Amino acid sequence: MDDAEISADTRQSPCLANDLCKCPGGFFVVMALPNRVRGTITFKAPNLPQSFLTAVNFNRNGSPLAVKINWTYDTTVCKNFIVITKITLR
Repeated sequence: MDDAEISADTRQSPCLANDLCKCPGGFFVVMALPNRVRGTITFKAPNLPQSFLTAVNFNRNGSPLAVKINWTYDTTVCKNFIVITKITLR
């Protein structure tokens, strides 16, 4: 499992039909770059597993939540989108 921080995407910007990849909503997922490279990489996850949302009082005010995740790239949408298959609190 990878360490990550998640926060809700609460932007109020409009969703443009010609660029659906930049629409607000979903969750930001920030992970450290692999192999001792400094910095982070940010992905978007359209949703989180319902079992996690039910078990955790998720703070949607923008404060990140430290988690461990299993994930895969979501090849059906935008290049920076992922699907979280398993998530637990760190």
